[in-house]
Amino acid sequence: MKKLSIHCLTLVLIFALFSCGESKHAQKEISSLDGSWQLVYIKNDKSTDELFTARKPTMILNTTAELISGNAGCNSYSGTMKVSKKTIDLTAPMAATKMMCATNMEGEQVYLTTMPKVNAYIVIDNDLMLMEDAKTLMKFERIR
Repeated sequence: MKKLSIHCLTLVLIFALFSCGESKHAQKEISSLDGSWQLVYIKNDKSTDELFTARKPTMILNTTAELISGNAGCNSYSGTMKVSKKTIDLTAPMAATKMMCATNMEGEQVYLTTMPKVNAYIVIDNDLMLMEDAKTLMKFERIR
């Protein structure tokens, strides 16, 4: 009985150690999203350079506060997000300014309507891919 108790205690301790390590790894992975990003690719019939001739969209992510903000090419936007180890939810309503710009309006519309479709992400070095399932919808480069 004593040996069984020791084995059970050992298994509980091992499980606790692995769970703690997994949680720290997941948190590090999530925090890799933090910072400023600039759009380099968006899935569309037109190229990113054609859609955004004056200014490319930016995104600032704060995973601790679950906040997103940036510039969509013309107007600024901000809102909330939900992030877990491999998933990101950008479906919450966003606030945005309502300026009329001579350029980038079509691109901005494409950008803002693509964001709610995103449900997953991958960060590799200084690149962030926002995806719908396994399809890359947008790619960003870290700028800070």
